[in-house]
Amino acid sequence: ITDWNFSISVPEGCSVDPGPWNGTFSLSDDSLNVKKPREGDKENIHGEDFYTITPLKTLGFGCIMYTPHGYQPLMQKITFTYSSILKPLTNVLFDIFLALLFIIFIISTTVMLFEGKLIRVEEENIKLESTVKERTKELETEKNRSESLLLNILPKEIAKELTSHPNSTIAKEYPNVTVLFTDIVGFTKISGEMKAEEVVTMLNKMFSLFDERAQREGIEKIKTIGDAYMAASGLTQESENDGAEKMLRFAQGLLSDVQSFNKTSPVKLMIRLGINSGPLVAGVIGKTKFIYDIWGDTVNVASRMESTGLPMRIHVTETTRAQTADLFPYNENTEIDVKGKGMMKTYFL
Repeated sequence: ITDWNFSISVPEGCSVDPGPWNGTFSLSDDSLNVKKPREGDKENIHGEDFYTITPLKTLGFGCIMYTPHGYQPLMQKITFTYSSILKPLTNVLFDIFLALLFIIFIISTTVMLFEGKLIRVEEENIKLESTVKERTKELETEKNRSESLLLNILPKEIAKELTSHPNSTIAKEYPNVTVLFTDIVGFTKISGEMKAEEVVTMLNKMFSLFDERAQREGIEKIKTIGDAYMAASGLTQESENDGAEKMLRFAQGLLSDVQSFNKTSPVKLMIRLGINSGPLVAGVIGKTKFIYDIWGDTVNVASRMESTGLPMRIHVTETTRAQTADLFPYNENTEIDVKGKGMMKTYFL
């Protein structure tokens, strides 16, 4: 306790002689007032620090009070009041403790701010990672959509090559590919009696059945031209392949699809089918609205097989028959004149 003061009420009829003992005394308003001696007080005979009270140090105060005759001390009331100012900072150990506490406070505050910054950085990182994952997912979805659209136009192998080398010329020779052409018998007359929307709806419904079958059976649809449908199988560098067999089974399925179509359609359709096997060239044409196509005598002859065929019959060349003679029954051969090729033996499945 570095500062203190108190007062004692002097009873009526009494007087006090304080004397200079451990305090600066004064009398006023029937009270004896005592305060800690300050520097310059005559009572300050020990130095100001002497009058500081600590847990290990106490101070005593004394005075002489003159009372009238017959004064009974135990019957009188003496009021003792005091006040003090606690200043623990004056203690060196407390100064050290407070300094340590301040250092701890500074360190803890710095750590908290740093941790808060780390947490914010971590939150930003998590948010950024989430955004990146979301964008990556969107890009992946878009990529898959683009690849799906591309695979609807091109064979998988060609689509992959075009994606990797978009500016390169894509063209390959294949030794033994089986090509199919089919078109609707009397389509010009049929379409002339229908509205344009009805024609498109009819073709879309039937060709959708063809597309679904091609996808199931591993046949590569090349394109449609008006009422004509063109497909190929055996697009591999292996000359010995099962492309001819797959194409004949596909052709039989197309006949079944047409029969199923006719059960629910008000317009009854028939198709001709022509098939040929042999070498050809396949590739991508154009830079915009490009298309995968095939060229060569094999393609031309397959088209000729279709145009010279019979409704709802599968017309094949001798080359295709030779590759499937052990798998399918054929009728006697028929010779036809193929432009640029002369007379050719052909067969109906």
